[in-house]
Amino acid sequence: IQLAKSAGQRLDIIGPITPGDPPGYVQQVIGACDGDQIVYWGEVNDEAKRTLIRRAKAFVYPVSYPYGQGEAHGHKMCEVMSCGVPCIAYDQGAMREVIDDGRTGYVIDPDGSGFAEAVRQAEKLDREKVRDRAFARWSVPAAMARWLPVMREVAKGLRW
Repeated sequence: IQLAKSAGQRLDIIGPITPGDPPGYVQQVIGACDGDQIVYWGEVNDEAKRTLIRRAKAFVYPVSYPYGQGEAHGHKMCEVMSCGVPCIAYDQGAMREVIDDGRTGYVIDPDGSGFAEAVRQAEKLDREKVRDRAFARWSVPAAMARWLPVMREVAKGLRW
């Protein structure tokens, strides 16, 4: 929220309250929203998600968990890149395995420096190329092309 405010960028926040959220977290987020530049939508239906994704400059994934805790690979990023939306995330966990820096989005320093520039550059990325790269990596045919040979070897007795 602070990065979006300082960069003068609109931020749409979607997602439900989850059992793992720290006490007061959602209230803190809602309290920081102004309903204009920073908007908290909560859990939304598929139509609303599609609308928000279509108009997004980028998908910001600001996960900053201590090493070894929390989500290290965001499937949400794979999903929005499949819609052609570039992603911006902190350089933590598996983010460099998900984002091709400068091609499908940007990986920024965990201190947030580079965020405003990443948003500006993300707007210039070719959304069709972002989508094509996501499908080449994570579509069902791409996944099966990688997994079937492994499964065949396991069926033959391969063990690790």
